[in-house]
Amino acid sequence: MLRALLAVVSLLLPLAPAFGQTAPANPTATATVRVAYFEVAAADINRVSAALKDYRQAAMRAPGALRVEALQQIGRPTHFAIYEIWRDNGSMTAHAAAADSKKLDAAIQAARVSPTDDRALSIIGPASATVPGTGGTYVLTHADSVPPSRDAAEAALKELATKTRQEPGNTDIQITVQPNRNNHFFIFEVWKDEKAVDAHAVADHTKKFRDTFGPFSGALFDERVYKSVS
Repeated sequence: MLRALLAVVSLLLPLAPAFGQTAPANPTATATVRVAYFEVAAADINRVSAALKDYRQAAMRAPGALRVEALQQIGRPTHFAIYEIWRDNGSMTAHAAAADSKKLDAAIQAARVSPTDDRALSIIGPASATVPGTGGTYVLTHADSVPPSRDAAEAALKELATKTRQEPGNTDIQITVQPNRNNHFFIFEVWKDEKAVDAHAVADHTKKFRDTFGPFSGALFDERVYKSVS
């Protein structure tokens, strides 16, 4: 897939000298988005998939839930992700202690082969307006910038989102950042299918973004493609 090839190429972009540095936390940012990555044993794929389906159905009924996606990485079926948007931080925090969250945590703990990567995020720019389940292919990307270029990196990401929303195959794109690591960005994309993802990869505005963001990058541009398990 062309998108995957470009993702590999992006990993080879020159890294800035300040590799590994983190910008100060943003005390005014409110986290209302959660993303969690985890890997399980191959023998537990079906059991974890079923647990994720049950979790998503229960979580979407929770107070303040706006979007809950349970995802499985394409080409790496033992790798899963959860993406959630909440009305406010209180709703997100309360749900972390809910029974359905504890039930899923127990299922993951019994099956995982590495630690879960769980991050709270703050939305940059307009929030997503689309409803869950509107796409067939999901792209989750973690993109760090070096602290001195943090604002320029955010501007480039916002421009990418504006252009991407105009593509016919795109059903959603949301840019977020970690409040406690203010130069650690996260991109959530939803596409009609993998053909739409490939078309986006060669679009002029996508190539412009990669050329612009490359010099700002403080770590590998981590891009992963998923499908829904629910």
